[in-house]
Amino acid sequence: MKPKVTPDAIPSSYEDSDPNSNPFISLSELLGYKRETEGTLATAIEEKGIYTWDRFGRFGLADEAGRMKALDLLADQHAWKVEGCGPSGYRDTQSPLDQCEGRDGMFEHYGWATKVCPDFNVIRLGQSEREPRQSKGGETNSRNTLLVIIAALAKKLKIDIGERGAAAEIHTLTELAGIPVSDDTIRGVLKMIPIAVEKRTKQT
Repeated sequence: MKPKVTPDAIPSSYEDSDPNSNPFISLSELLGYKRETEGTLATAIEEKGIYTWDRFGRFGLADEAGRMKALDLLADQHAWKVEGCGPSGYRDTQSPLDQCEGRDGMFEHYGWATKVCPDFNVIRLGQSEREPRQSKGGETNSRNTLLVIIAALAKKLKIDIGERGAAAEIHTLTELAGIPVSDDTIRGVLKMIPIAVEKRTKQT
């Protein structure tokens, strides 16, 4: 039986979900910045379903075809990570997730509102996965350095990363540069900046 759609499950819109009340967390953010594994997310979809917008702009639980599409996206991403191959079997330096970056990327179309988001920690602990993703110290340091650089550039441009409209403002800049990044992805990055800046400050 499908989970029931409740008001808590519905963000304001795909274009601009309210980050202060009920933000939407996409597969793109979960895989990229929150570093959830494809296996964990696949189990969440199989057990809880996943949310998306239909062709009329209505938000709700994905139908069977939509769930299969989301699972296919995760399978393609996992195949690339393990074998370095795209969905058609060719080798590519960019993962399917990277190739779909941007507002119209398919990984952005599926996810959960935070109030109904599955407990990924519980799911992960209840299964064995072929290749658990582990954060390495070097990767963390490099990521924090990039986040500090972003913070410095935002300050130079007089963008307050703590303000609600910061993600939309940065999204506009990425569009002007010809490399659009979705608001959801940008919000995920902005949320990580204060911690990175704090760690960097303690190191100096």
